[in-house]
Amino acid sequence: MKTTHVHRNKTCEPPVRLTTIRRLLLFACLVVGTVSSVRAAYRGDLLNGRDRTVLHPPATVFESDILRLPPPEISWSYKPATNSVGRQSIDAESADLRTALRIMGTREPETIVRAHEDQRLAAAAKFDSIREMIAGMDTPETEALRVERKITVVEGLPTEFAEYFRGWIAFKEGRTNDAIKAFEAVLALPEKERRHKSVWAAYMLGRAQQDAEPDKAVASFQLTRALAKQGFGDPVGLAAESVGWEARAHVVQKRFVRALELYRQQFAAGDRGALVSLKRAAGTALYEGGQPLTDVAAHPIARRIMTAMMTSQGERLDSEEIGSESPEWVWMDLMEQVGKKDAVLAEQLALRSYQIGSMTRAKRWSDRAGKAPVSEWIRAKILLHSGKLDEGGRLLASLAAQFPREHRCTDDPSPTRMAECLERGWTSGDLRIEAELAVVRLCQGRCVEALDLFMRSGSTLDAAYVAERVLGLDELKAYVDRAWPLEFVSAEDLSEPGEDAPCREHDRRAAHRRTEERRTMIRSLLARRFVRSSRGAEARPYFSGEMVEPYERMLAGLKKGEDENLPKDERAKGWWEAAQIMRTNGLELVATEVEPDWAAYAGSSEDRPLLSNRVASDELKIFAASQDEIRRAGANGADPDVRYHYRYQAAFIAMDAAKLLPNNDELTAKILYTAGCWLKDREPKVADIFYKALVRRCGKTELGRAADLKRWFPPLDEEGHPILKRRPTPVVDESLDGTGLQLVPFSVPVPEETTPP
Repeated sequence: MKTTHVHRNKTCEPPVRLTTIRRLLLFACLVVGTVSSVRAAYRGDLLNGRDRTVLHPPATVFESDILRLPPPEISWSYKPATNSVGRQSIDAESADLRTALRIMGTREPETIVRAHEDQRLAAAAKFDSIREMIAGMDTPETEALRVERKITVVEGLPTEFAEYFRGWIAFKEGRTNDAIKAFEAVLALPEKERRHKSVWAAYMLGRAQQDAEPDKAVASFQLTRALAKQGFGDPVGLAAESVGWEARAHVVQKRFVRALELYRQQFAAGDRGALVSLKRAAGTALYEGGQPLTDVAAHPIARRIMTAMMTSQGERLDSEEIGSESPEWVWMDLMEQVGKKDAVLAEQLALRSYQIGSMTRAKRWSDRAGKAPVSEWIRAKILLHSGKLDEGGRLLASLAAQFPREHRCTDDPSPTRMAECLERGWTSGDLRIEAELAVVRLCQGRCVEALDLFMRSGSTLDAAYVAERVLGLDELKAYVDRAWPLEFVSAEDLSEPGEDAPCREHDRRAAHRRTEERRTMIRSLLARRFVRSSRGAEARPYFSGEMVEPYERMLAGLKKGEDENLPKDERAKGWWEAAQIMRTNGLELVATEVEPDWAAYAGSSEDRPLLSNRVASDELKIFAASQDEIRRAGANGADPDVRYHYRYQAAFIAMDAAKLLPNNDELTAKILYTAGCWLKDREPKVADIFYKALVRRCGKTELGRAADLKRWFPPLDEEGHPILKRRPTPVVDESLDGTGLQLVPFSVPVPEETTPP
């Protein structure tokens, strides 16, 4: 079994090997438990999951699916607030009021404007919305406005402003009838006298009517948009706002088709918040059932919105709601009646059928969708689900090029295919379909191809397992040299400034960063495999720049320790330096990327063991490890096969150094003490080997005496001396003999990190 201990080979660079006796002694002492930990952020994990990880259905992005619908006709635009909605409203009204007063020829119009604005702020304070109304300002002046006072209509206000403010106050106070009368009074004025507040009044009239008289509210909201279209003032975008409120009124009346169309118009006008309402309205219609749901199913646009809402929910195989009487199945039955000739809808339904576990329906809808990419992906998954790896793999291989590699940018054209609407499994630019194909290729024994697919798809954890445990070292070297050579292209060289839109330029540079991260990962993994496999001299070209110096010092120390022509003390110093470097930099120079060291998580976390999980788990059936994979992986493990295995290697290299030094020597004692402390917290039974050697060989040294007295490794002070303490004189029981004072160890733990550096 290959290890990281570079030792006992004079014909080449120092190999890494434990003697048989040492290995038996070490494993006899090891007590290794399962340590649960929080998963670190690392991309891809198909090999370590269940079959359904590979067979897991994709979900869609609801927004993208809505964008690929035919655009609705709209005659208004959404006007987002530049500060707060309330502050925007006050500022817009003040501007309109100045204009109206100037046209009227009013003297000192600014006095009226300021007085009215003060009343608006006071009203906001009274109705508990002061913070929103004043854009979050918190000053003594605004706090003073919180004092409740009578809200009045300022003298000199034009009639349309005065009546509207009366209605607004009544609405806020819950006097709905008074509010309706005031808003109707505004709309009853001659057109020239209500140019500024007609749209506002119609909108608020609908708000006042919506609970008791939803049909009248619908008419008022439609009037709001009609007035805005005629040119009446709408500085805050109430025409667009009225669309959502009208849609809400239709939801209350169970007119879901109209509600869905209105919410879609609101979104198309620029209000992204309408997506939430659109999705919620579709869900309400689904669970309402009956004729309202039948109406949605019969409408070409509405049924695509409904199905898009479902596909965006993702997998529901474990939901208790999925059954023959569930709303999901009712919808599927309705679609069987109306959606047979709609290929676009068929692709959606193929995905949704697979998401809820209906393979029969999924296959039927996939057939109806023809060669659409997502339906073909579902067809491939169905083949894999039935164990047909060769057929499923061929279909997956033919599909990868049909799916976009990049996220949509905000300035991209609206998507036209469902393949553009899928959620990304990992990061932008990574393609899950390639990772799924990689699992199939691994099961087929095409290991190098599997590694390349994992790397290209961004499933770097799975790639690390294949590279580290499955491929032979020469196979891996040939692949890395061919696919990930030592090269670097500056992100600034990727494109000229202004060549692409900012969003796409960002994607380009992000893709470059990901490529460099993967290149660094796979080359570092290869370098560490070289060191662990007694071929340390071949590792240098694959280490990153900052690791070259400690790697060369460690290699030089190991070579010095192996050189029997040197004096023993020089050899010991070489091994001791190598041991210290391996302990402090072992994660970067020696550690495994996956189990047992988990350098993929910087050693601070660990995951389920990939090999044992793939071999022993009852959950793995279709994609279980082959005998060849098991054989390969078993031959490429760490020695010892325990977490932070390089600490054990470092400790026993230090033991070899100590063997070359005389007994009762201070350096010998220091080496045995330090190496034992590397292991004492994690593996005290292994550390006991070093403790006993320290006491037996260096019992006359300060460290040896202190260790013998403490019966373990004593703590040290800042100068490196053992910390011992005299016990205070005890109260002597008259019936017992006093024993006086004696030296006892003072229990202070040695500062020792429990995770690698």
